[in-house]
Amino acid sequence: MKRLITTYLLLWLAGICFSTEIQILKKDAYCPLCSPPTLGASLLQTSNNQSGSIDLSWTRGNGDAVLVVARLNSTTRVAPSEGVCYTVNSVFGSGSGTQITGIGNYVVANGNINSITVSGLTACKRYTIDLYEFNSSGICYISTPYSESFIADGQCAHTYYFENSLSSADGGGLLSENLACGATSGNYSTQAITTREGPCANLEVFNFNDGGGIRYPNNFITNEYTINLFCKFNTLSGYVRVIDFSNSASDNGIYIYNDDLNFYPNGNVGTLNYFSANLYYLFTFVRTEIDKKIKVYVNGQLFSNYTDNSNQYVLATTSSPLVFFRDDNVFSCETSAGSVRYLSVSKTTLIDNEVADIWNSICDVIFPVELSDISYQCSENSVSIKWTSNSEINNSFYTIEKSNDGIHWNADQYIPGNGNSNTPIHYAVVSNYNEKERYFRLLQTDFDGTSEILNTQFVDCKNSSNIDIQVLNKRVMVNGIEEKTNIYVCNSMGQILYSSSTDKDAVIDLSSHNTGVYHLLCGNETFKIFLP
Repeated sequence: MKRLITTYLLLWLAGICFSTEIQILKKDAYCPLCSPPTLGASLLQTSNNQSGSIDLSWTRGNGDAVLVVARLNSTTRVAPSEGVCYTVNSVFGSGSGTQITGIGNYVVANGNINSITVSGLTACKRYTIDLYEFNSSGICYISTPYSESFIADGQCAHTYYFENSLSSADGGGLLSENLACGATSGNYSTQAITTREGPCANLEVFNFNDGGGIRYPNNFITNEYTINLFCKFNTLSGYVRVIDFSNSASDNGIYIYNDDLNFYPNGNVGTLNYFSANLYYLFTFVRTEIDKKIKVYVNGQLFSNYTDNSNQYVLATTSSPLVFFRDDNVFSCETSAGSVRYLSVSKTTLIDNEVADIWNSICDVIFPVELSDISYQCSENSVSIKWTSNSEINNSFYTIEKSNDGIHWNADQYIPGNGNSNTPIHYAVVSNYNEKERYFRLLQTDFDGTSEILNTQFVDCKNSSNIDIQVLNKRVMVNGIEEKTNIYVCNSMGQILYSSSTDKDAVIDLSSHNTGVYHLLCGNETFKIFLP
């Protein structure tokens, strides 16, 4: 009996000692510590973004391997657990268990690699890739991954410019007029576009009468979308309908109430007393379904956040139409006449900087022709003029004009346009050069005869320079700067309007200045520039 008790006592003591020894081993780190890399993977590149798949490549850090995690941009990032070796499924959304680091975080690659192809993507969704460099000894992941987002390729938006037509510039269905309250059909006219920030351009718009509106034949958005609407109302009094999601079946929707933005029946949102009649505003509504948040932007700035828990501002199906300006049949005729120049409906949810970019270039967005570049190259007795259009809408022809003073112009050449196009088109012409006509400009004319000045340039073939000056929509691009250089822009009175010092190419925004001739000083060289 004593022997049995003694045995149990020794075992009990041994258990304590063993337990204590294990704790000491952990505390004193006799087992190797987990040591993560000090340099993470970086510079993620995308290619072959098409048909639900994308090729990814990146620069490796100093770890043994890299774990690649893909998630929807709206999904919260979940870091991998130290010591866990994850398995791979390169088809997005198919993993489970050790193929995910957390909900919605899918492991699509793992190993000593620097590229992968991911499939299973949904067109127009925004995805984020997280790169976790790690060391295989102890499986130690770097704490902060390198992250990059992309949008899966596809037909993501339908865009309308209202150039004497309700047709889309990129494959969307034909808009239709929607009349109520005794409204008559609308019409097209050329109108001065004026925003809170000042004038934009004289462009063609669609004018809807009081009680009238337009219907978008939706075929791909429901509860997640971005809607851009550039429009004005002639009067603002009481409720004025902006968007109806119910196809006239409900009084709910988005209005302007007097001079406030209103999400009826839930009240005003954003800055009060903000809106005025006869000014154009860019309204941007971005709704994400995962949190039911609607981000409202006005003129590129975040205006309000609204939580749509009751799904009042969504479309029932992808075939439910979206109605603008015309009111519902429940409490009807809360409308105003107005004009619209630009509409875009997208199933991609834009982020802050993308919305700001649209506003910052709104005059470029709504021009019927978008130039990506233009150049003037001197030869012996001629000037070679080359330009590229990124997109064209109802473009009949271009005109090259020349002048001896930048005020009085003569047509030199006519170049046929390409009607409607959303792919880059390159143009090139050669014009005779003489010292008396050194001002050149490029005009674009629509099928209805409306013309716009796209570029004006002073060309001096006798003074060769490495500096190239281009003017597009009152933005001056200075190219060819290779060292620290002072740049000044002066008016005809010698007043300095702009100054900077730079060692790289520069873009100067002169949109607040009047049409006319200005002088640009770049280092020791002086150039004449003409603002259209």
